[in-house]
Amino acid sequence: MFSERDLQELFDFTPERPILSLYLNTKTSEGTIDVAKLHLHNMLKSVDLPKDVQAIEQYSNMNYDWKSQSLAMFSCADQGFFRAYPLSVPVNDQVKTTERPVTRPLIHIMETYGYWGIVLVDKQGARLFSFHLGGLEEVGGFLGEEIKQIKRGGASSVRGRKGGSSSSANIENIIDRNMGKIAEYAGAFFKTRHIRRIMIGGSDDNIVRFKESLPKSWQSLVAASFPLSMTSDHSEILERAFQVAKEAEHGHQSKMVKQAIILAAKGSNGVIGLNDTLNAIHTGQAQTVLVLESYSEHGFRCPGCGFMTTQALALCPFCSGAFIRINDAVEMSVRVAKQKNASVLIIPENNALKEAGAIAAILRY
Repeated sequence: MFSERDLQELFDFTPERPILSLYLNTKTSEGTIDVAKLHLHNMLKSVDLPKDVQAIEQYSNMNYDWKSQSLAMFSCADQGFFRAYPLSVPVNDQVKTTERPVTRPLIHIMETYGYWGIVLVDKQGARLFSFHLGGLEEVGGFLGEEIKQIKRGGASSVRGRKGGSSSSANIENIIDRNMGKIAEYAGAFFKTRHIRRIMIGGSDDNIVRFKESLPKSWQSLVAASFPLSMTSDHSEILERAFQVAKEAEHGHQSKMVKQAIILAAKGSNGVIGLNDTLNAIHTGQAQTVLVLESYSEHGFRCPGCGFMTTQALALCPFCSGAFIRINDAVEMSVRVAKQKNASVLIIPENNALKEAGAIAAILRY
């Protein structure tokens, strides 16, 4: 499965010649494998890199089993570099020849479907799942004290008392103890699996109880909740996880775009447009970079200090070096932003961001 280490390898690879990046939706429910192979062949017709085309066709014909949702491939045959990543989530078809690997679709997948923890909870126990890049794994469960319902009007469990008030209080205490132990058990799971966001499934009451039992640090990672039975099967949980993750990320992206635009309008900690965003990335001010997935723009880069701009300047304003032209300053900016530990959100569609120049950033200071 594709990992952060794989993404970092793509960031670190510096080809001396153009590299071929290809994303292919391989889901064959609407057609046969032969149709998908023909589509791949047609995509490669526009590529003038015979060795790389051969490497990709050889992998697709000889090594790939065509069972995943999609496939990402990168080839720079002159440097002996070839990577193929079957993916369990769909991607949009694209093929590009660029100075660096095209990584935006992979970043988007990681941000949307990466490192989720799912907890299905009721008053007595919980089931825990790891949801990562389309893969769902049940990793454990917890069963606490049994909750015995007392008939209304029955004898109290406290000697010498009648009525149901003390019995109800006892049941509430048991539920509270169970929730505390479930939260402790879940916290260990979140930490071990490096969970970044959390989904909670159950009744409204149980979801509230469980969330309140979590430490504040874990509560802040709860991104979604939904009604779902503890007895739900794997396919039902997986389908809901895909839906909820996509909706949660869309909501998060919209919120961040709005925040960046408002901050930029106030002259505060936000910038919009490519040049201002490039400058913020270069100086290390960019905390979160937001960019449309389809946005592309040529620019100029200083080999000395790495500063990028779309302006044809004679000399770099930071180190007085001479600029070289790059075909996709946007893709390069994403790579540099990640290397400088900025968060990067790749956004498929957003009219507000498009009108603001297709790229923006929220600043650290």
